[in-house]
Amino acid sequence: MKKLIIGVVFISGVMFTGSSFANVADLSCKFENGGDMLVTHDDDSIYIAYSEPKFSPDDNVIIIDKASKSTKQGYGNSDSYFTLIGTIDNGERAVIEFLPITENGVIRASLLFEDETGRPTEEFNCIPGTIKARSDLSAKGIPDVK
Repeated sequence: MKKLIIGVVFISGVMFTGSSFANVADLSCKFENGGDMLVTHDDDSIYIAYSEPKFSPDDNVIIIDKASKSTKQGYGNSDSYFTLIGTIDNGERAVIEFLPITENGVIRASLLFEDETGRPTEEFNCIPGTIKARSDLSAKGIPDVK
């Protein structure tokens, strides 16, 4: 998996640059394993910054090209769901899932990595009370992604 050990400094720096590079925070949470995730986007890319303290004290940043034919998203009407799938390296995919309303009333979000055959290789589940999402994420998705 292509991991850029850049840290949150990169995301913070990008968020405060000019308007064509201004990131919009889409989703954030703390993971059950003690790590965390921040999903943002700008005009051209989607950034997934996450940490996995079990394996590394550093943050990892995945950059997904919005225009890539392998980048896909799904979202429901109103508040039903949001899913983002982006190929990151050697056919591996990053999958973001956000379910603002579930059968038992608990908000759910996760980051999953799949190999080229679609088998999960790593999964990070968010703690429900820490999930923050852009208000229209599950209704509109991330702009300019199919």
